[in-house]
This record gives sequence, C-alpha cells and structure tokens, in this order.
Amino acid sequence: MKTLLCSDCHANIEPLRQGTGGGTGYAVLKNRRKICYSCADKRQVADLLDRSRPFTGYLSPDGKRWTTWTGGTLGTVDRLTVSRSGWQGSSLSHVHVRDVHGNAWFGRGAGNGMCLTLRPCKS
Repeated sequence: MKTLLCSDCHANIEPLRQGTGGGTGYAVLKNRRKICYSCADKRQVADLLDRSRPFTGYLSPDGKRWTTWTGGTLGTVDRLTVSRSGWQGSSLSHVHVRDVHGNAWFGRGAGNGMCLTLRPCKS
C-alpha cells in the first residue's frame, strides 16, 4: 500500500482499517490534496473566524459539544432545548454554542449526534 503524507503537516496518514467507523484517516481538499484529520480539524477551527456565513458541524452524542466530523471540538453548547417538530412525533433541538474563539452561534437540528448548521449571533 502506498504511504500517504498529509499535505499540511507532512506526517504519515495511517488509513483506518475496515470496520472502524467508515473513515479513511484523511480529508480531501477542493484541490484534491489529502490532509490528516488533525489538520482538517485545525482548518475548520480557523474557518470559524469567518462569521459571514453559516457553519456546519455535529452535535456530540452527549449534547455538550459542537464538533467536526472526526470529533474535534468547534465549541461548547451553552443552551440546548428540544421541541416537537410536528412530523411523526419527531423532535427538533435548538442550540446556542460558544465556539473555541469565544463567539456565539445558534441553530437547530435533528438532535444529538446529528449534523447541525449554525449561524453566527449578532451580539
């Protein structure tokens, strides 16, 4: 098997074994370069500083953190409330998050462990 090197930090990327959750061990950038999960997390944390658009992450299974796909912390949940969505008895989680830079975000989604797109709070 060919050795993969991270385009950012030049570390060896160890591909994940089959059956370990479906990940590859690397992220692919728009220019098709591959980077390790650690560098991908660092890029996403830096991208949080652009508050001109929504940002997508994941609500951790315990509902306490907003994370990257690989589980890296983007922020902590300040407030989490759940309401009924009216669709087959399903619920909707409403969250307020403080990101790792100290900025506030808000949004709603399907619940713990699920994808969550947040928008920056104005104040």
